[in-house]
Amino acid sequence: MVDELRAERDAPEGLDTSTVQPARRYNYWLGGTDNFAVDRESGDLIERAHPSVRVSVRENRVFLQRAVGFLAEAGLSDWRRDGDRPNPADIAICGAVGRKP
Repeated sequence: MVDELRAERDAPEGLDTSTVQPARRYNYWLGGTDNFAVDRESGDLIERAHPSVRVSVRENRVFLQRAVGFLAEAGLSDWRRDGDRPNPADIAICGAVGRKP
């Protein structure tokens, strides 16, 4: 609980930690740390209605990494960027060559 409060207190200025953000909720379901109480509460509510959501999210990530890895091995190197954050393609490619995105 202390770490959760510290994370919200240390959030970048201007970041709204009181509004649910789907990517942060997804991060929560994957076991990540880039989420806030509102994201976790929302994720828990959804999970009550759909108990298999965490398994689905993890399986989706595994599939995406496998598919991107296959395409990278086949020679595809032009990936669509979505904002400033590393996308799954970056993660899969960097994982294959042993470096961080």
